[in-house]
Order: sequence, then structure tokens, then C-alpha cells
Amino acid sequence: MRCPHDLERLSKRLSNDGGVVVVSAFHGITRRLEAIVALAWKGRTDVAIREWTAIWNMHLEWASVVGLDKGAIMDELKPVHDRVAHLLHHSFSEFGVFYDAIVAAGEQLAAALVTAFLTHYGWPSSRVRADEVVQTDNVPTRASVCYESTVQRIQGRVLPLLQNDQMVVIEGFIGRSVSGQITTLGKEGSDYTAALVAAAIGASTVTLWKNVPGVLDADPQWFPDAVPLPYLSYRQAQWMSLQGAQVIHPRTLDMACRYALALEIRSVVNPQYATQISRRELVPYPSVGIVQDVIYAEVPDNAYTTFRMTTEKIPLTIIETQNQKGQWWIVGENNLEKWRIAARQSNVSPKLFQQGIRVVLTGRRRQVPTILRKYLLIDEKAFTDGRWEGIRQVFKKRSS
Repeated sequence: MRCPHDLERLSKRLSNDGGVVVVSAFHGITRRLEAIVALAWKGRTDVAIREWTAIWNMHLEWASVVGLDKGAIMDELKPVHDRVAHLLHHSFSEFGVFYDAIVAAGEQLAAALVTAFLTHYGWPSSRVRADEVVQTDNVPTRASVCYESTVQRIQGRVLPLLQNDQMVVIEGFIGRSVSGQITTLGKEGSDYTAALVAAAIGASTVTLWKNVPGVLDADPQWFPDAVPLPYLSYRQAQWMSLQGAQVIHPRTLDMACRYALALEIRSVVNPQYATQISRRELVPYPSVGIVQDVIYAEVPDNAYTTFRMTTEKIPLTIIETQNQKGQWWIVGENNLEKWRIAARQSNVSPKLFQQGIRVVLTGRRRQVPTILRKYLLIDEKAFTDGRWEGIRQVFKKRSS
């Protein structure tokens, strides 16, 4: 949510028969909390505390804007404030544990406000703390959920409330490790939490409220004529996500596909637009647009098997494609060092093409943006064929 009035917009879409609301931190708060973590870790505690105070005051202001009495919600909010203030004055031996403990406050404050808002305006609401029901392993910043124990806890806490037509509010993105530490689930963890809760309670549909009107058929930064897609199959959505579409994370899609959950991507501001992701396939195949700052690497055929086995042991985001010369690996720039480690361990000396711009155009007829044309290494006609499917690559510069 970008502003307090988004709460009012979303509340109009809720059912009177109860349901589950999975809450993420308000817009921009996670990044600000990450900045606080960096400041405190470097010893700049005074600056970190000032920024935390600003975030705290912003949430109190939001509460006031939507008509909540600050005194009435202080019992829910104050413990979060005091916990973070305490953490900022103490040292941690492990950065990831410290990160999780601080960044989780964004979801905790948002969940407390949403619960108070729903209760104030007439919805019987109860908050279930995610760190009491979502059990994870001990890996900080990208913890994996212990599925069986988590499902049992969710069913034990959430189902009785739903049977009484309660609106249940739970934080996304966070959990608690088997050793008792607060953990976070990594990128788009709130969407994953929503799918996890839905699977646990036997729901059939999950609505993900975003700041975009569903999944678009191209990157609107490069293609102003991009339009929302009415529906996609799990496989198509997974393909688009791997090609760079950032609306929904592949991990959430895996959960939805496994438990046959229909995902509905809907705009907070324009709720009439939506994309539904289920088993229904869109024809022709959708296009994606542009992904910048990626790294291409060509792995020789004779080293492919060894390299593949090595990369599976290193947490690494890669996309594998094939061309006429061999295997190509597309690696996010922030993973380049891990990728090089994998290459060294498998005695592979791949060719690298850095600072790449990847263009993916399929389905709807569309022109290549003028700003990219000078980088094209192939005939531009290939991009304007409405039936063309595949990947074409353009580069700002090359390095090996």
C-alpha cells in the first residue's frame, strides 16, 4: 500500500463472511528498514534510531489519517517500537539474524494497523502473528518454510476463527526458525505466505493486491502500449517470471500450481483490472519486454554436466537456454561472483558477455524502442513479426 487511503480502497473489496488478509510492509518501508540495518551494523546507531523514529511516526500518522485513535492502537504498536529500539542498541554476531529481526518490523506494524482498521470499521477481526505459525529453518534472510508443522499451526489457529466469520490478519514475509529466531522468507515473501496460508486452509483463490493492473504483456518502461493479460497458465506465468517479469515470484507460482490455487493479480487503485493465473493457457504466448543488467555465459558442451552439478550446490539464480553453440546461462548481476566460483570449482572457463540487455518479444506485434535499435546485432525485422517467438539479445558492451 502506497498511502493510507489504500486501506479504505481494499476494505471495500473484503467479504463479510470472513477471510484471511496477508499483509506486507507499506510501500518503501522495507527498503528504509534495510538502510537502518546497514547504518546500525556500521556503528551509526544515532542515525539509525532517528530513521526508525521517522518510520514509527509515519505509521502513527497513517493511523490518524484513517480515523484510528492512537491511544487505542498503542498496545499493538508499542512492543514493535520498543523491540527495534532495543535491538539497535545491541550488537549481533551474525548480520543475517540482525537483518531479519529489524526488517520484520515493517510487516508487524502494518499488520497491527490493518487489524485495528478493520475492527474499527466493523469487521470482526483477529490478528495471528506469523512468527507463531510459520516455522522455518535457521537460514536468515531467505529461510525455507517447514511445511508440515506450519500447516498444522495455521490450521489450528486460523480455521477456528474463520468458522466464526472472523477476518484473520497475518503478516507475510516473516516466520520463526526452529531455534527461535525471527526469520524472513526472501524476495516477494508475502505473496508466498499468502499462497502457503491458502493451501493450508483449503482455499481455492488468492488475490494479490499490487500497484500494477495485473500482469502486463510487456515491460511498460519500454513499451507504453503494454496491456494487462486477462489470464495465464502457471507454466506461462513461470516462464514470464524467469524472463524478467517482476509481478510474481516463481516460488509463489510453484506453491499455487502444486495446490491448484488460482492466483488473481489485481490493482489497488484500479481493481477492475486483473490477471488470473490458473491452468488455463493464453494463446498466443505472451511477451515480456526488456531485462537489463544481466550476464550471459556460454558453457562448452564438454563441461556442461560438471558445471550444472556445481551450480546446484550454490544458491544462484540462473536461467538456462540453448543456442546452436552450446549452453547459455543468464545470471543476475548480483550473482556474478557466485557464478564465477561455480565456474572455478568445475574447471570451466566460460565466455562472458556483460552489461547485457535482453529483449523478449512474442505474440502481439510491436516495434523495438528507438533507444535500443542501435544495439541490435540482428535484423530488426525479426522483432516486428507478430508470430515470432524466442529470445534475441542486444548488448551495450562486451567483455570476456
